[in-house]
Amino acid sequence: MTVHCDVITVGGGLGGASIAKVLAEKGLSVLVTEREETFKDRIRGEFLAPWGVGEAQKLGLYELLMEKCAHEQPFINFGGTLRDYRATTPHQLPALTFFHAAMQEIVLDAPRHAGAEVRRGVNVKQVYPGQPPSVSVESRGVTHDLTARIVIRADGRSSMGRSWGGFEVHRGKQRMLGAGVMFEGLSMSNDTIFVTLSPGVQRMAFMLPQGGGPGTRLAARLATTTIPLTLCSAMHVTALFADIKGSTELMEELDPEEARSIIDPALKLMIDAAHRYDGYVVQSTGDGIFALFGAPVAREDHPQRALYAALRRLQEDLKRYSDRIRQEGRLPPVASGP
Repeated sequence: MTVHCDVITVGGGLGGASIAKVLAEKGLSVLVTEREETFKDRIRGEFLAPWGVGEAQKLGLYELLMEKCAHEQPFINFGGTLRDYRATTPHQLPALTFFHAAMQEIVLDAPRHAGAEVRRGVNVKQVYPGQPPSVSVESRGVTHDLTARIVIRADGRSSMGRSWGGFEVHRGKQRMLGAGVMFEGLSMSNDTIFVTLSPGVQRMAFMLPQGGGPGTRLAARLATTTIPLTLCSAMHVTALFADIKGSTELMEELDPEEARSIIDPALKLMIDAAHRYDGYVVQSTGDGIFALFGAPVAREDHPQRALYAALRRLQEDLKRYSDRIRQEGRLPPVASGP
């Protein structure tokens, strides 16, 4: 059987295009098949961690990305704690952010410039193991069988290559869902990635600036997970639970709108009391709060902060609020129970 080339890569994404570039530079004849005629933006494709930046340097892609589309992000603000990637990672490198579709186009051009053939709009129907292996590809309604010394499948998690190669596929339970949105023209730092945590509702939000000066582009994504979010296994914290005593009876006795007009200001006082002493309000229950002191920003005096919030601010402020609305004849005293 005639061998058409040394290597066929199924998929022209970051993985497939990178290996095709390197092999073509070594003098091998390489064919890259890519399903997409035009790349689209996608979630989780806008960030390259420092270890990935190190690999990009070895592959000769770093300078290309920096010239065309990438932006260095030396810092990450994780739940209020600022970290410098350059000082805290083995590679001592920043992260990179970029518009995903632009990165894909640039990376796929790299093997072409190295001498590889790139075919787009190609649908791989089947890969046949053997000596030599072959690939059945469809383009514009016409199917061809191509052979190579080696076939590399790099077309993502939905690849059929595992089944075609006879590998048994085991999939774990889906534990994370994500969504993303792109903003443009925002005024924010261009060198810091921001991550916020909401352990009480099992959510994380990532904000990844993509350059552009004062009117920067921002890729933001929200992840919801069923895996408990732990801020740090060695972190000691103080938890404060506080609710409004008698709120259930209040809701039953008064018109719902009138009851909320009384409870909501009290709830705001509770939240403000926690914030005043750097507490992190994990959850608001409607008539109370659950707050952490000492996380996500570590504080050695977190027990004292929780007590100050509960006694100095929360109790005192609520007592003044209770006295005021009682003088107005609106209701019996309002109290809280930390």
